[in-house]
Amino acid sequence: MNAQVLISGGGIGGLALAQGLTRHGFDVRLFERNLTGGNAGYRLHMNADGGNALQALLPPDLYQLYQHTSRADPRREQFLMLDEQLRTLGARPHIGPPNVGALRHTAVHRWTLRQILSAGLSNVIEAATVTGYEERGDRVAVLLEDGSTAEGDLLVAADGVNSPIRRQMLPQIRTMDTGLRAIYGRSPLTDDIAQTLQGQLFDGFVVIFSRLLLDNGVLALGAFQPRMPYQEATARFAPQVELSPIEPYMMLGASVPRVVTDRLGIDLDTAAQSDLRRAMRAQVEGWHPDVVGLVERAPESDMFVTAMRYLEPIPPWPSGRVTLLGDAIHAMPPSLGAGANLALRDAALLAERLAEAPDSGPALVRAVAAYEQQMRDYDYPILRKAITREGAASGFTPLGLIRLARLVGPVNLARKALEDRRASFATSPRPVEESGAQP
Repeated sequence: MNAQVLISGGGIGGLALAQGLTRHGFDVRLFERNLTGGNAGYRLHMNADGGNALQALLPPDLYQLYQHTSRADPRREQFLMLDEQLRTLGARPHIGPPNVGALRHTAVHRWTLRQILSAGLSNVIEAATVTGYEERGDRVAVLLEDGSTAEGDLLVAADGVNSPIRRQMLPQIRTMDTGLRAIYGRSPLTDDIAQTLQGQLFDGFVVIFSRLLLDNGVLALGAFQPRMPYQEATARFAPQVELSPIEPYMMLGASVPRVVTDRLGIDLDTAAQSDLRRAMRAQVEGWHPDVVGLVERAPESDMFVTAMRYLEPIPPWPSGRVTLLGDAIHAMPPSLGAGANLALRDAALLAERLAEAPDSGPALVRAVAAYEQQMRDYDYPILRKAITREGAASGFTPLGLIRLARLVGPVNLARKALEDRRASFATSPRPVEESGAQP
């Protein structure tokens, strides 16, 4: 008899794991406190890690729906660096395995992917808040906020950077706050608007460096234009799935320097949406008109702010009947666009290892141990890249470096380059518990 698996968290990783395990015949219960989602971003970059995992985890009809509602192939798929006037500074391939095939893995709308991953799981997903767990011999129970419990053979924490399961299981892992805050929004991308914008803004994922680069002043842009209208895609591939309509847009992600927010009198941790829009508009003053127009057209109702945090990697831990995946164990800043892809890869690997276990006894714990070792082997190197500047600043051309030096000043750039050889992602990351930030 297959094991009974409890999953804490109904984000991308938890839902994907539930899909894979139900296909293998497992008895799955998934607990999610917020079934309507939240401010977790818009556009997700996808590479072969995430795309191949979805192919392994999803039924064929849902996988086809994912492919045809993902972003249409750009003319080039790259990480492109531009200056404020949209002159090229450099480019490099995305982190992770390259995309191949007739329908490459490019980008998806986050909520659309969650809706696809939720399809067929109405008997699996439960609205509940997990607060902790108890080990009961060869069983484990989740503790729920309403005082009830649920028991199974394995508990998987897929509940993000603030995971209560991880805090109980591995209290030595510190949540580090970089001190940086990112303002996210989206700007309409009608055909008429798209035709007015420079072509390189659609070449993969774009990061624009400003004169305040040394204070982490950048703006990220990511186009989302689905391959097929949603209604047509669902009718053709998965009529049982209902997707919320999404019009094409350009995702905006601004790291606004403190010098700007201080001048405006804005505290990003408590700012209203109108203030978030003011901060983003101030960030792009004097920039290329295409960028200014995108920000001006972005509704303030779509804007929210997130803290840039990460989890410190730790040495291997003893494996048991509780394990973790995705941001619950390797949360990282979004600078490399790898987080969602790695969570999906975790889910596919864990489902595969559990399916190989002949029973819910010691073999299941051995399967968990094999998963955790492989997960650390591929996740931790990328986590370390994301929390340093390694990988983020590669790809500059000689002309791009000259332009960058002129933008921020050659002396400042040289000084910063020397500092960054040993610097972390931010100047002085602090444990969340010590910084006063909310966990």
